[in-house]
Amino acid sequence: MTTISSIVYSRCTTFAGLVAYTSTRVTPHKIPAKPEYPLLVYISPVDMDDTQFRSRRTGGTEHEEVTVQITVYSTDYDECESIAKEVKKAWNGYSSGCVVAYSWIAGESAVYSDDFNVFSVDIDVTIGHRKD
Repeated sequence: MTTISSIVYSRCTTFAGLVAYTSTRVTPHKIPAKPEYPLLVYISPVDMDDTQFRSRRTGGTEHEEVTVQITVYSTDYDECESIAKEVKKAWNGYSSGCVVAYSWIAGESAVYSDDFNVFSVDIDVTIGHRKD
């Protein structure tokens, strides 16, 4: 069974526009103890309660729809914004055929952390995937 976490990791580590910036510095749930910037952190549905899942029928097939948050972290503002644009390119309208039926950008917000001297952009991605 393909998990949302594996779908997000795979897309973020194979989309050329993201690989150029973050390579495989893509991690679930939290920033690593000794981070190397820039990097992506995603919160998968494993961290969310069941109310985050919605069922929807598209084209006669039932899909589960879930929103995942992908956060870009960088020590440089312009770089952070550029990576955020690539995340949106990677996910807006993405479909992988039988597993991911559709996806779109559901929201975005940017923050600067004085404590860590890092810029971040949170991007909410809604993914419709085949219900197993």
